[in-house]
Amino acid sequence: MPLLAKMSAGGPGAPFFWVHGVGGEIYSYMSVTKHLAAARPVYGFAADWTQAFAPADRTVERIASAYTRALV
Repeated sequence: MPLLAKMSAGGPGAPFFWVHGVGGEIYSYMSVTKHLAAARPVYGFAADWTQAFAPADRTVERIASAYTRALV
């Protein structure tokens, strides 16, 4: 699973980015995403904790760095 997932192609507005909660999934945001999608593209950062980050890499700084790289 990629770290950054396109949740909706959306409209012409500025993109909106969700960041997952503790569980690492973004699917709980789907109902709200449907309301945002008319105006803007929506993306979500999702973390598969079994593959994306080794236990030593699970710091806010390292996760934020990986998400920043995923934007490029």
